[in-house]
Amino acid sequence: TTERVIRQLNPERPIVIDAYISSDIPEQYAKTKYDLVTLLKEFQAIASSQRVKLQVQINDNLEPSGEEALRARKQYGIVPEVVRVRERGAFKDQEVLLGAAVRSGLSKVVIPFFESGIPVEYELVRSINTVAQPKRAKLGIVNTDANFMGGFSMAGGGFQQIPKQPIVEELEKQYEVEAVDPSSPISTDQYDVLMVVQPSSLGPQQLPNLVDAIKAGVPTAIFEDPMPAVYQGIPGTGEPKQAQNNPMFGGGSPPPEPKGDMQALWKTLGLDIPMQSSFSGINPDVVWQQYNPHPKLQYLMNANDEWLFILNGAGEEEDYLSEQSPISAGLRELMFLYAGAIKAEEKRDDLKLIELVRTREQSGRIGFEKIQNQMRGGDPSAAQLQVLQGPPTGSQPIAMYIEGVVADDQSPAAADTAADKTTADDTAADDTAADDTADSDTDGSDDAEAPADAAGPRPIKAVYVADVDYMHPFFSENRKRPEQFEDLDLRVQNITFVLNIVDVLAGEMNYPAIRSHEPQHITLSLFEDQAEVYRLQESEKQKNYQEAFNKALQEAEEENQQAVAKFREKVERLQREGAQDASKQQELIGLMQQLQVQSAALERKLAIRREKMETERDAQIQESRRTAEAKVLELQNRYKMLAIFLPPIPPLLVGAGVFVTRRVREREGIAKSRLR
Repeated sequence: TTERVIRQLNPERPIVIDAYISSDIPEQYAKTKYDLVTLLKEFQAIASSQRVKLQVQINDNLEPSGEEALRARKQYGIVPEVVRVRERGAFKDQEVLLGAAVRSGLSKVVIPFFESGIPVEYELVRSINTVAQPKRAKLGIVNTDANFMGGFSMAGGGFQQIPKQPIVEELEKQYEVEAVDPSSPISTDQYDVLMVVQPSSLGPQQLPNLVDAIKAGVPTAIFEDPMPAVYQGIPGTGEPKQAQNNPMFGGGSPPPEPKGDMQALWKTLGLDIPMQSSFSGINPDVVWQQYNPHPKLQYLMNANDEWLFILNGAGEEEDYLSEQSPISAGLRELMFLYAGAIKAEEKRDDLKLIELVRTREQSGRIGFEKIQNQMRGGDPSAAQLQVLQGPPTGSQPIAMYIEGVVADDQSPAAADTAADKTTADDTAADDTAADDTADSDTDGSDDAEAPADAAGPRPIKAVYVADVDYMHPFFSENRKRPEQFEDLDLRVQNITFVLNIVDVLAGEMNYPAIRSHEPQHITLSLFEDQAEVYRLQESEKQKNYQEAFNKALQEAEEENQQAVAKFREKVERLQREGAQDASKQQELIGLMQQLQVQSAALERKLAIRREKMETERDAQIQESRRTAEAKVLELQNRYKMLAIFLPPIPPLLVGAGVFVTRRVREREGIAKSRLR
């Protein structure tokens, strides 16, 4: 795919790439530097063979304060990035210059820093292809309560500034991104693709405009979460909108605005969202799965069954990440939090739905209100939720690709009638649309659709994902710098999945295939295996330290509760007696004061004890890290010494053998009297 993109560049449009690399590159970025230099030289060679004007300038071994680095700062805004590197068990900050600028005419794309977790091949190809195009595709992000474009909010009282989400900043590198106001009809020809996060937060006048745009054939990526867990300001599907309170004006908060009818959107997409009847209205179920390939998360972050890990295991025949669509084909692992389930509506032959992501068989659904009731008492434990979950009910789809035609009247009868009436006319369009989704090697030309008759069914193309949390900035950081998450043993491709969704809907079929290319660097397997043993030993020690800390903290809290319980019993007894005997009131007041003093003293004592235990735990973890790093460093030095001294031994032995053989042959046939 990459070679095809380079070969298809316009020979009349010269492209210049300036790369800037500092002299001191940390170990974590050594592979990134190698990939950058190698790919730039390879791209230049491919372009030369096709007479494509691609000029590459690699400025290597630069000092962060040198002249070339200063020019990169002034001309392109490329500055040294401060990265946290780990050496001998300790972390330190280091300035690293590792960026590039791609320009063609007046068009320019700057890569300020090549992150260790993002494939260099993808960054370069995307930048080259972007400057080579006369104009960028336009992405419209619909304004909702999720506020992914950033802005201000008055929910809960007080002005709150909301930053732009990292996923939007990533999309801006490739698309012309624009906010879309759903209060008025959405243009059907202004945007190449729409993205809407939590459409359930739209009002009764706004949501129909979104539905009309989808019916009109505007490709749309939809992300709807029944229970946003980490995005606290976003209401769930069945929750009311947060009241917008202006603190500059007196009076109470106005009632929350009404929400639109999500059933109309689901009907248009041919979806049947599993939910349980509720007095508060629609409340979609939450999916759970008894599978966690990252056991560290259980004791470090209290992971439960509602943390969904989706990956195709080695040797497994099941396809949890669908290979039928370029959106999910080639992905390694995804992670979702408190996601919802999706089912295809019955008797909807007018639409074609492809499951992109689904859980394993040891899965099921739990009612929204059951989880919400547990959360009111604090963060529920995994054991508490397992009691409410019940037995597994089978695999649960959580992401769907939807394509086809829908009639203006969404009733099943009308849909069937429209489908029967237009079967012959729509066969070619359906086949083309199916090939576009199923074949990951198509180049975007297959996105052509048969024009729909103005009075007949209209083509739609959409992706529906029943989760929002998986786009959180945490996952953007995890994608960029996975080495900082070694303690969690977590490296998921959530952001890649979102980018693939937008690209495929926009008709860009090259990038999803390139993103799935993860360069494989040959390493010493024997060394890596032994180093992994040391790291596993370190991880086991950390787990033991954390469990000991949790146990000691729980015992300390129980001691406090027992001490306070004795005072509470006395207070409750005096309160009962005080109802008949007024003389007990003075004693009750004094005892309540003692209770407050005792509670405050115990809380201070617990806080001091907790801080001391945390210090001891962190010191033990730090020591285990240093020990593991020291062992790994010792192993590295051992192999370095072997690499220095072992290679000369074979040629020395061969040389000695040749020397001895030649000396022996020289003496053959010579009289002993002539030999000295």
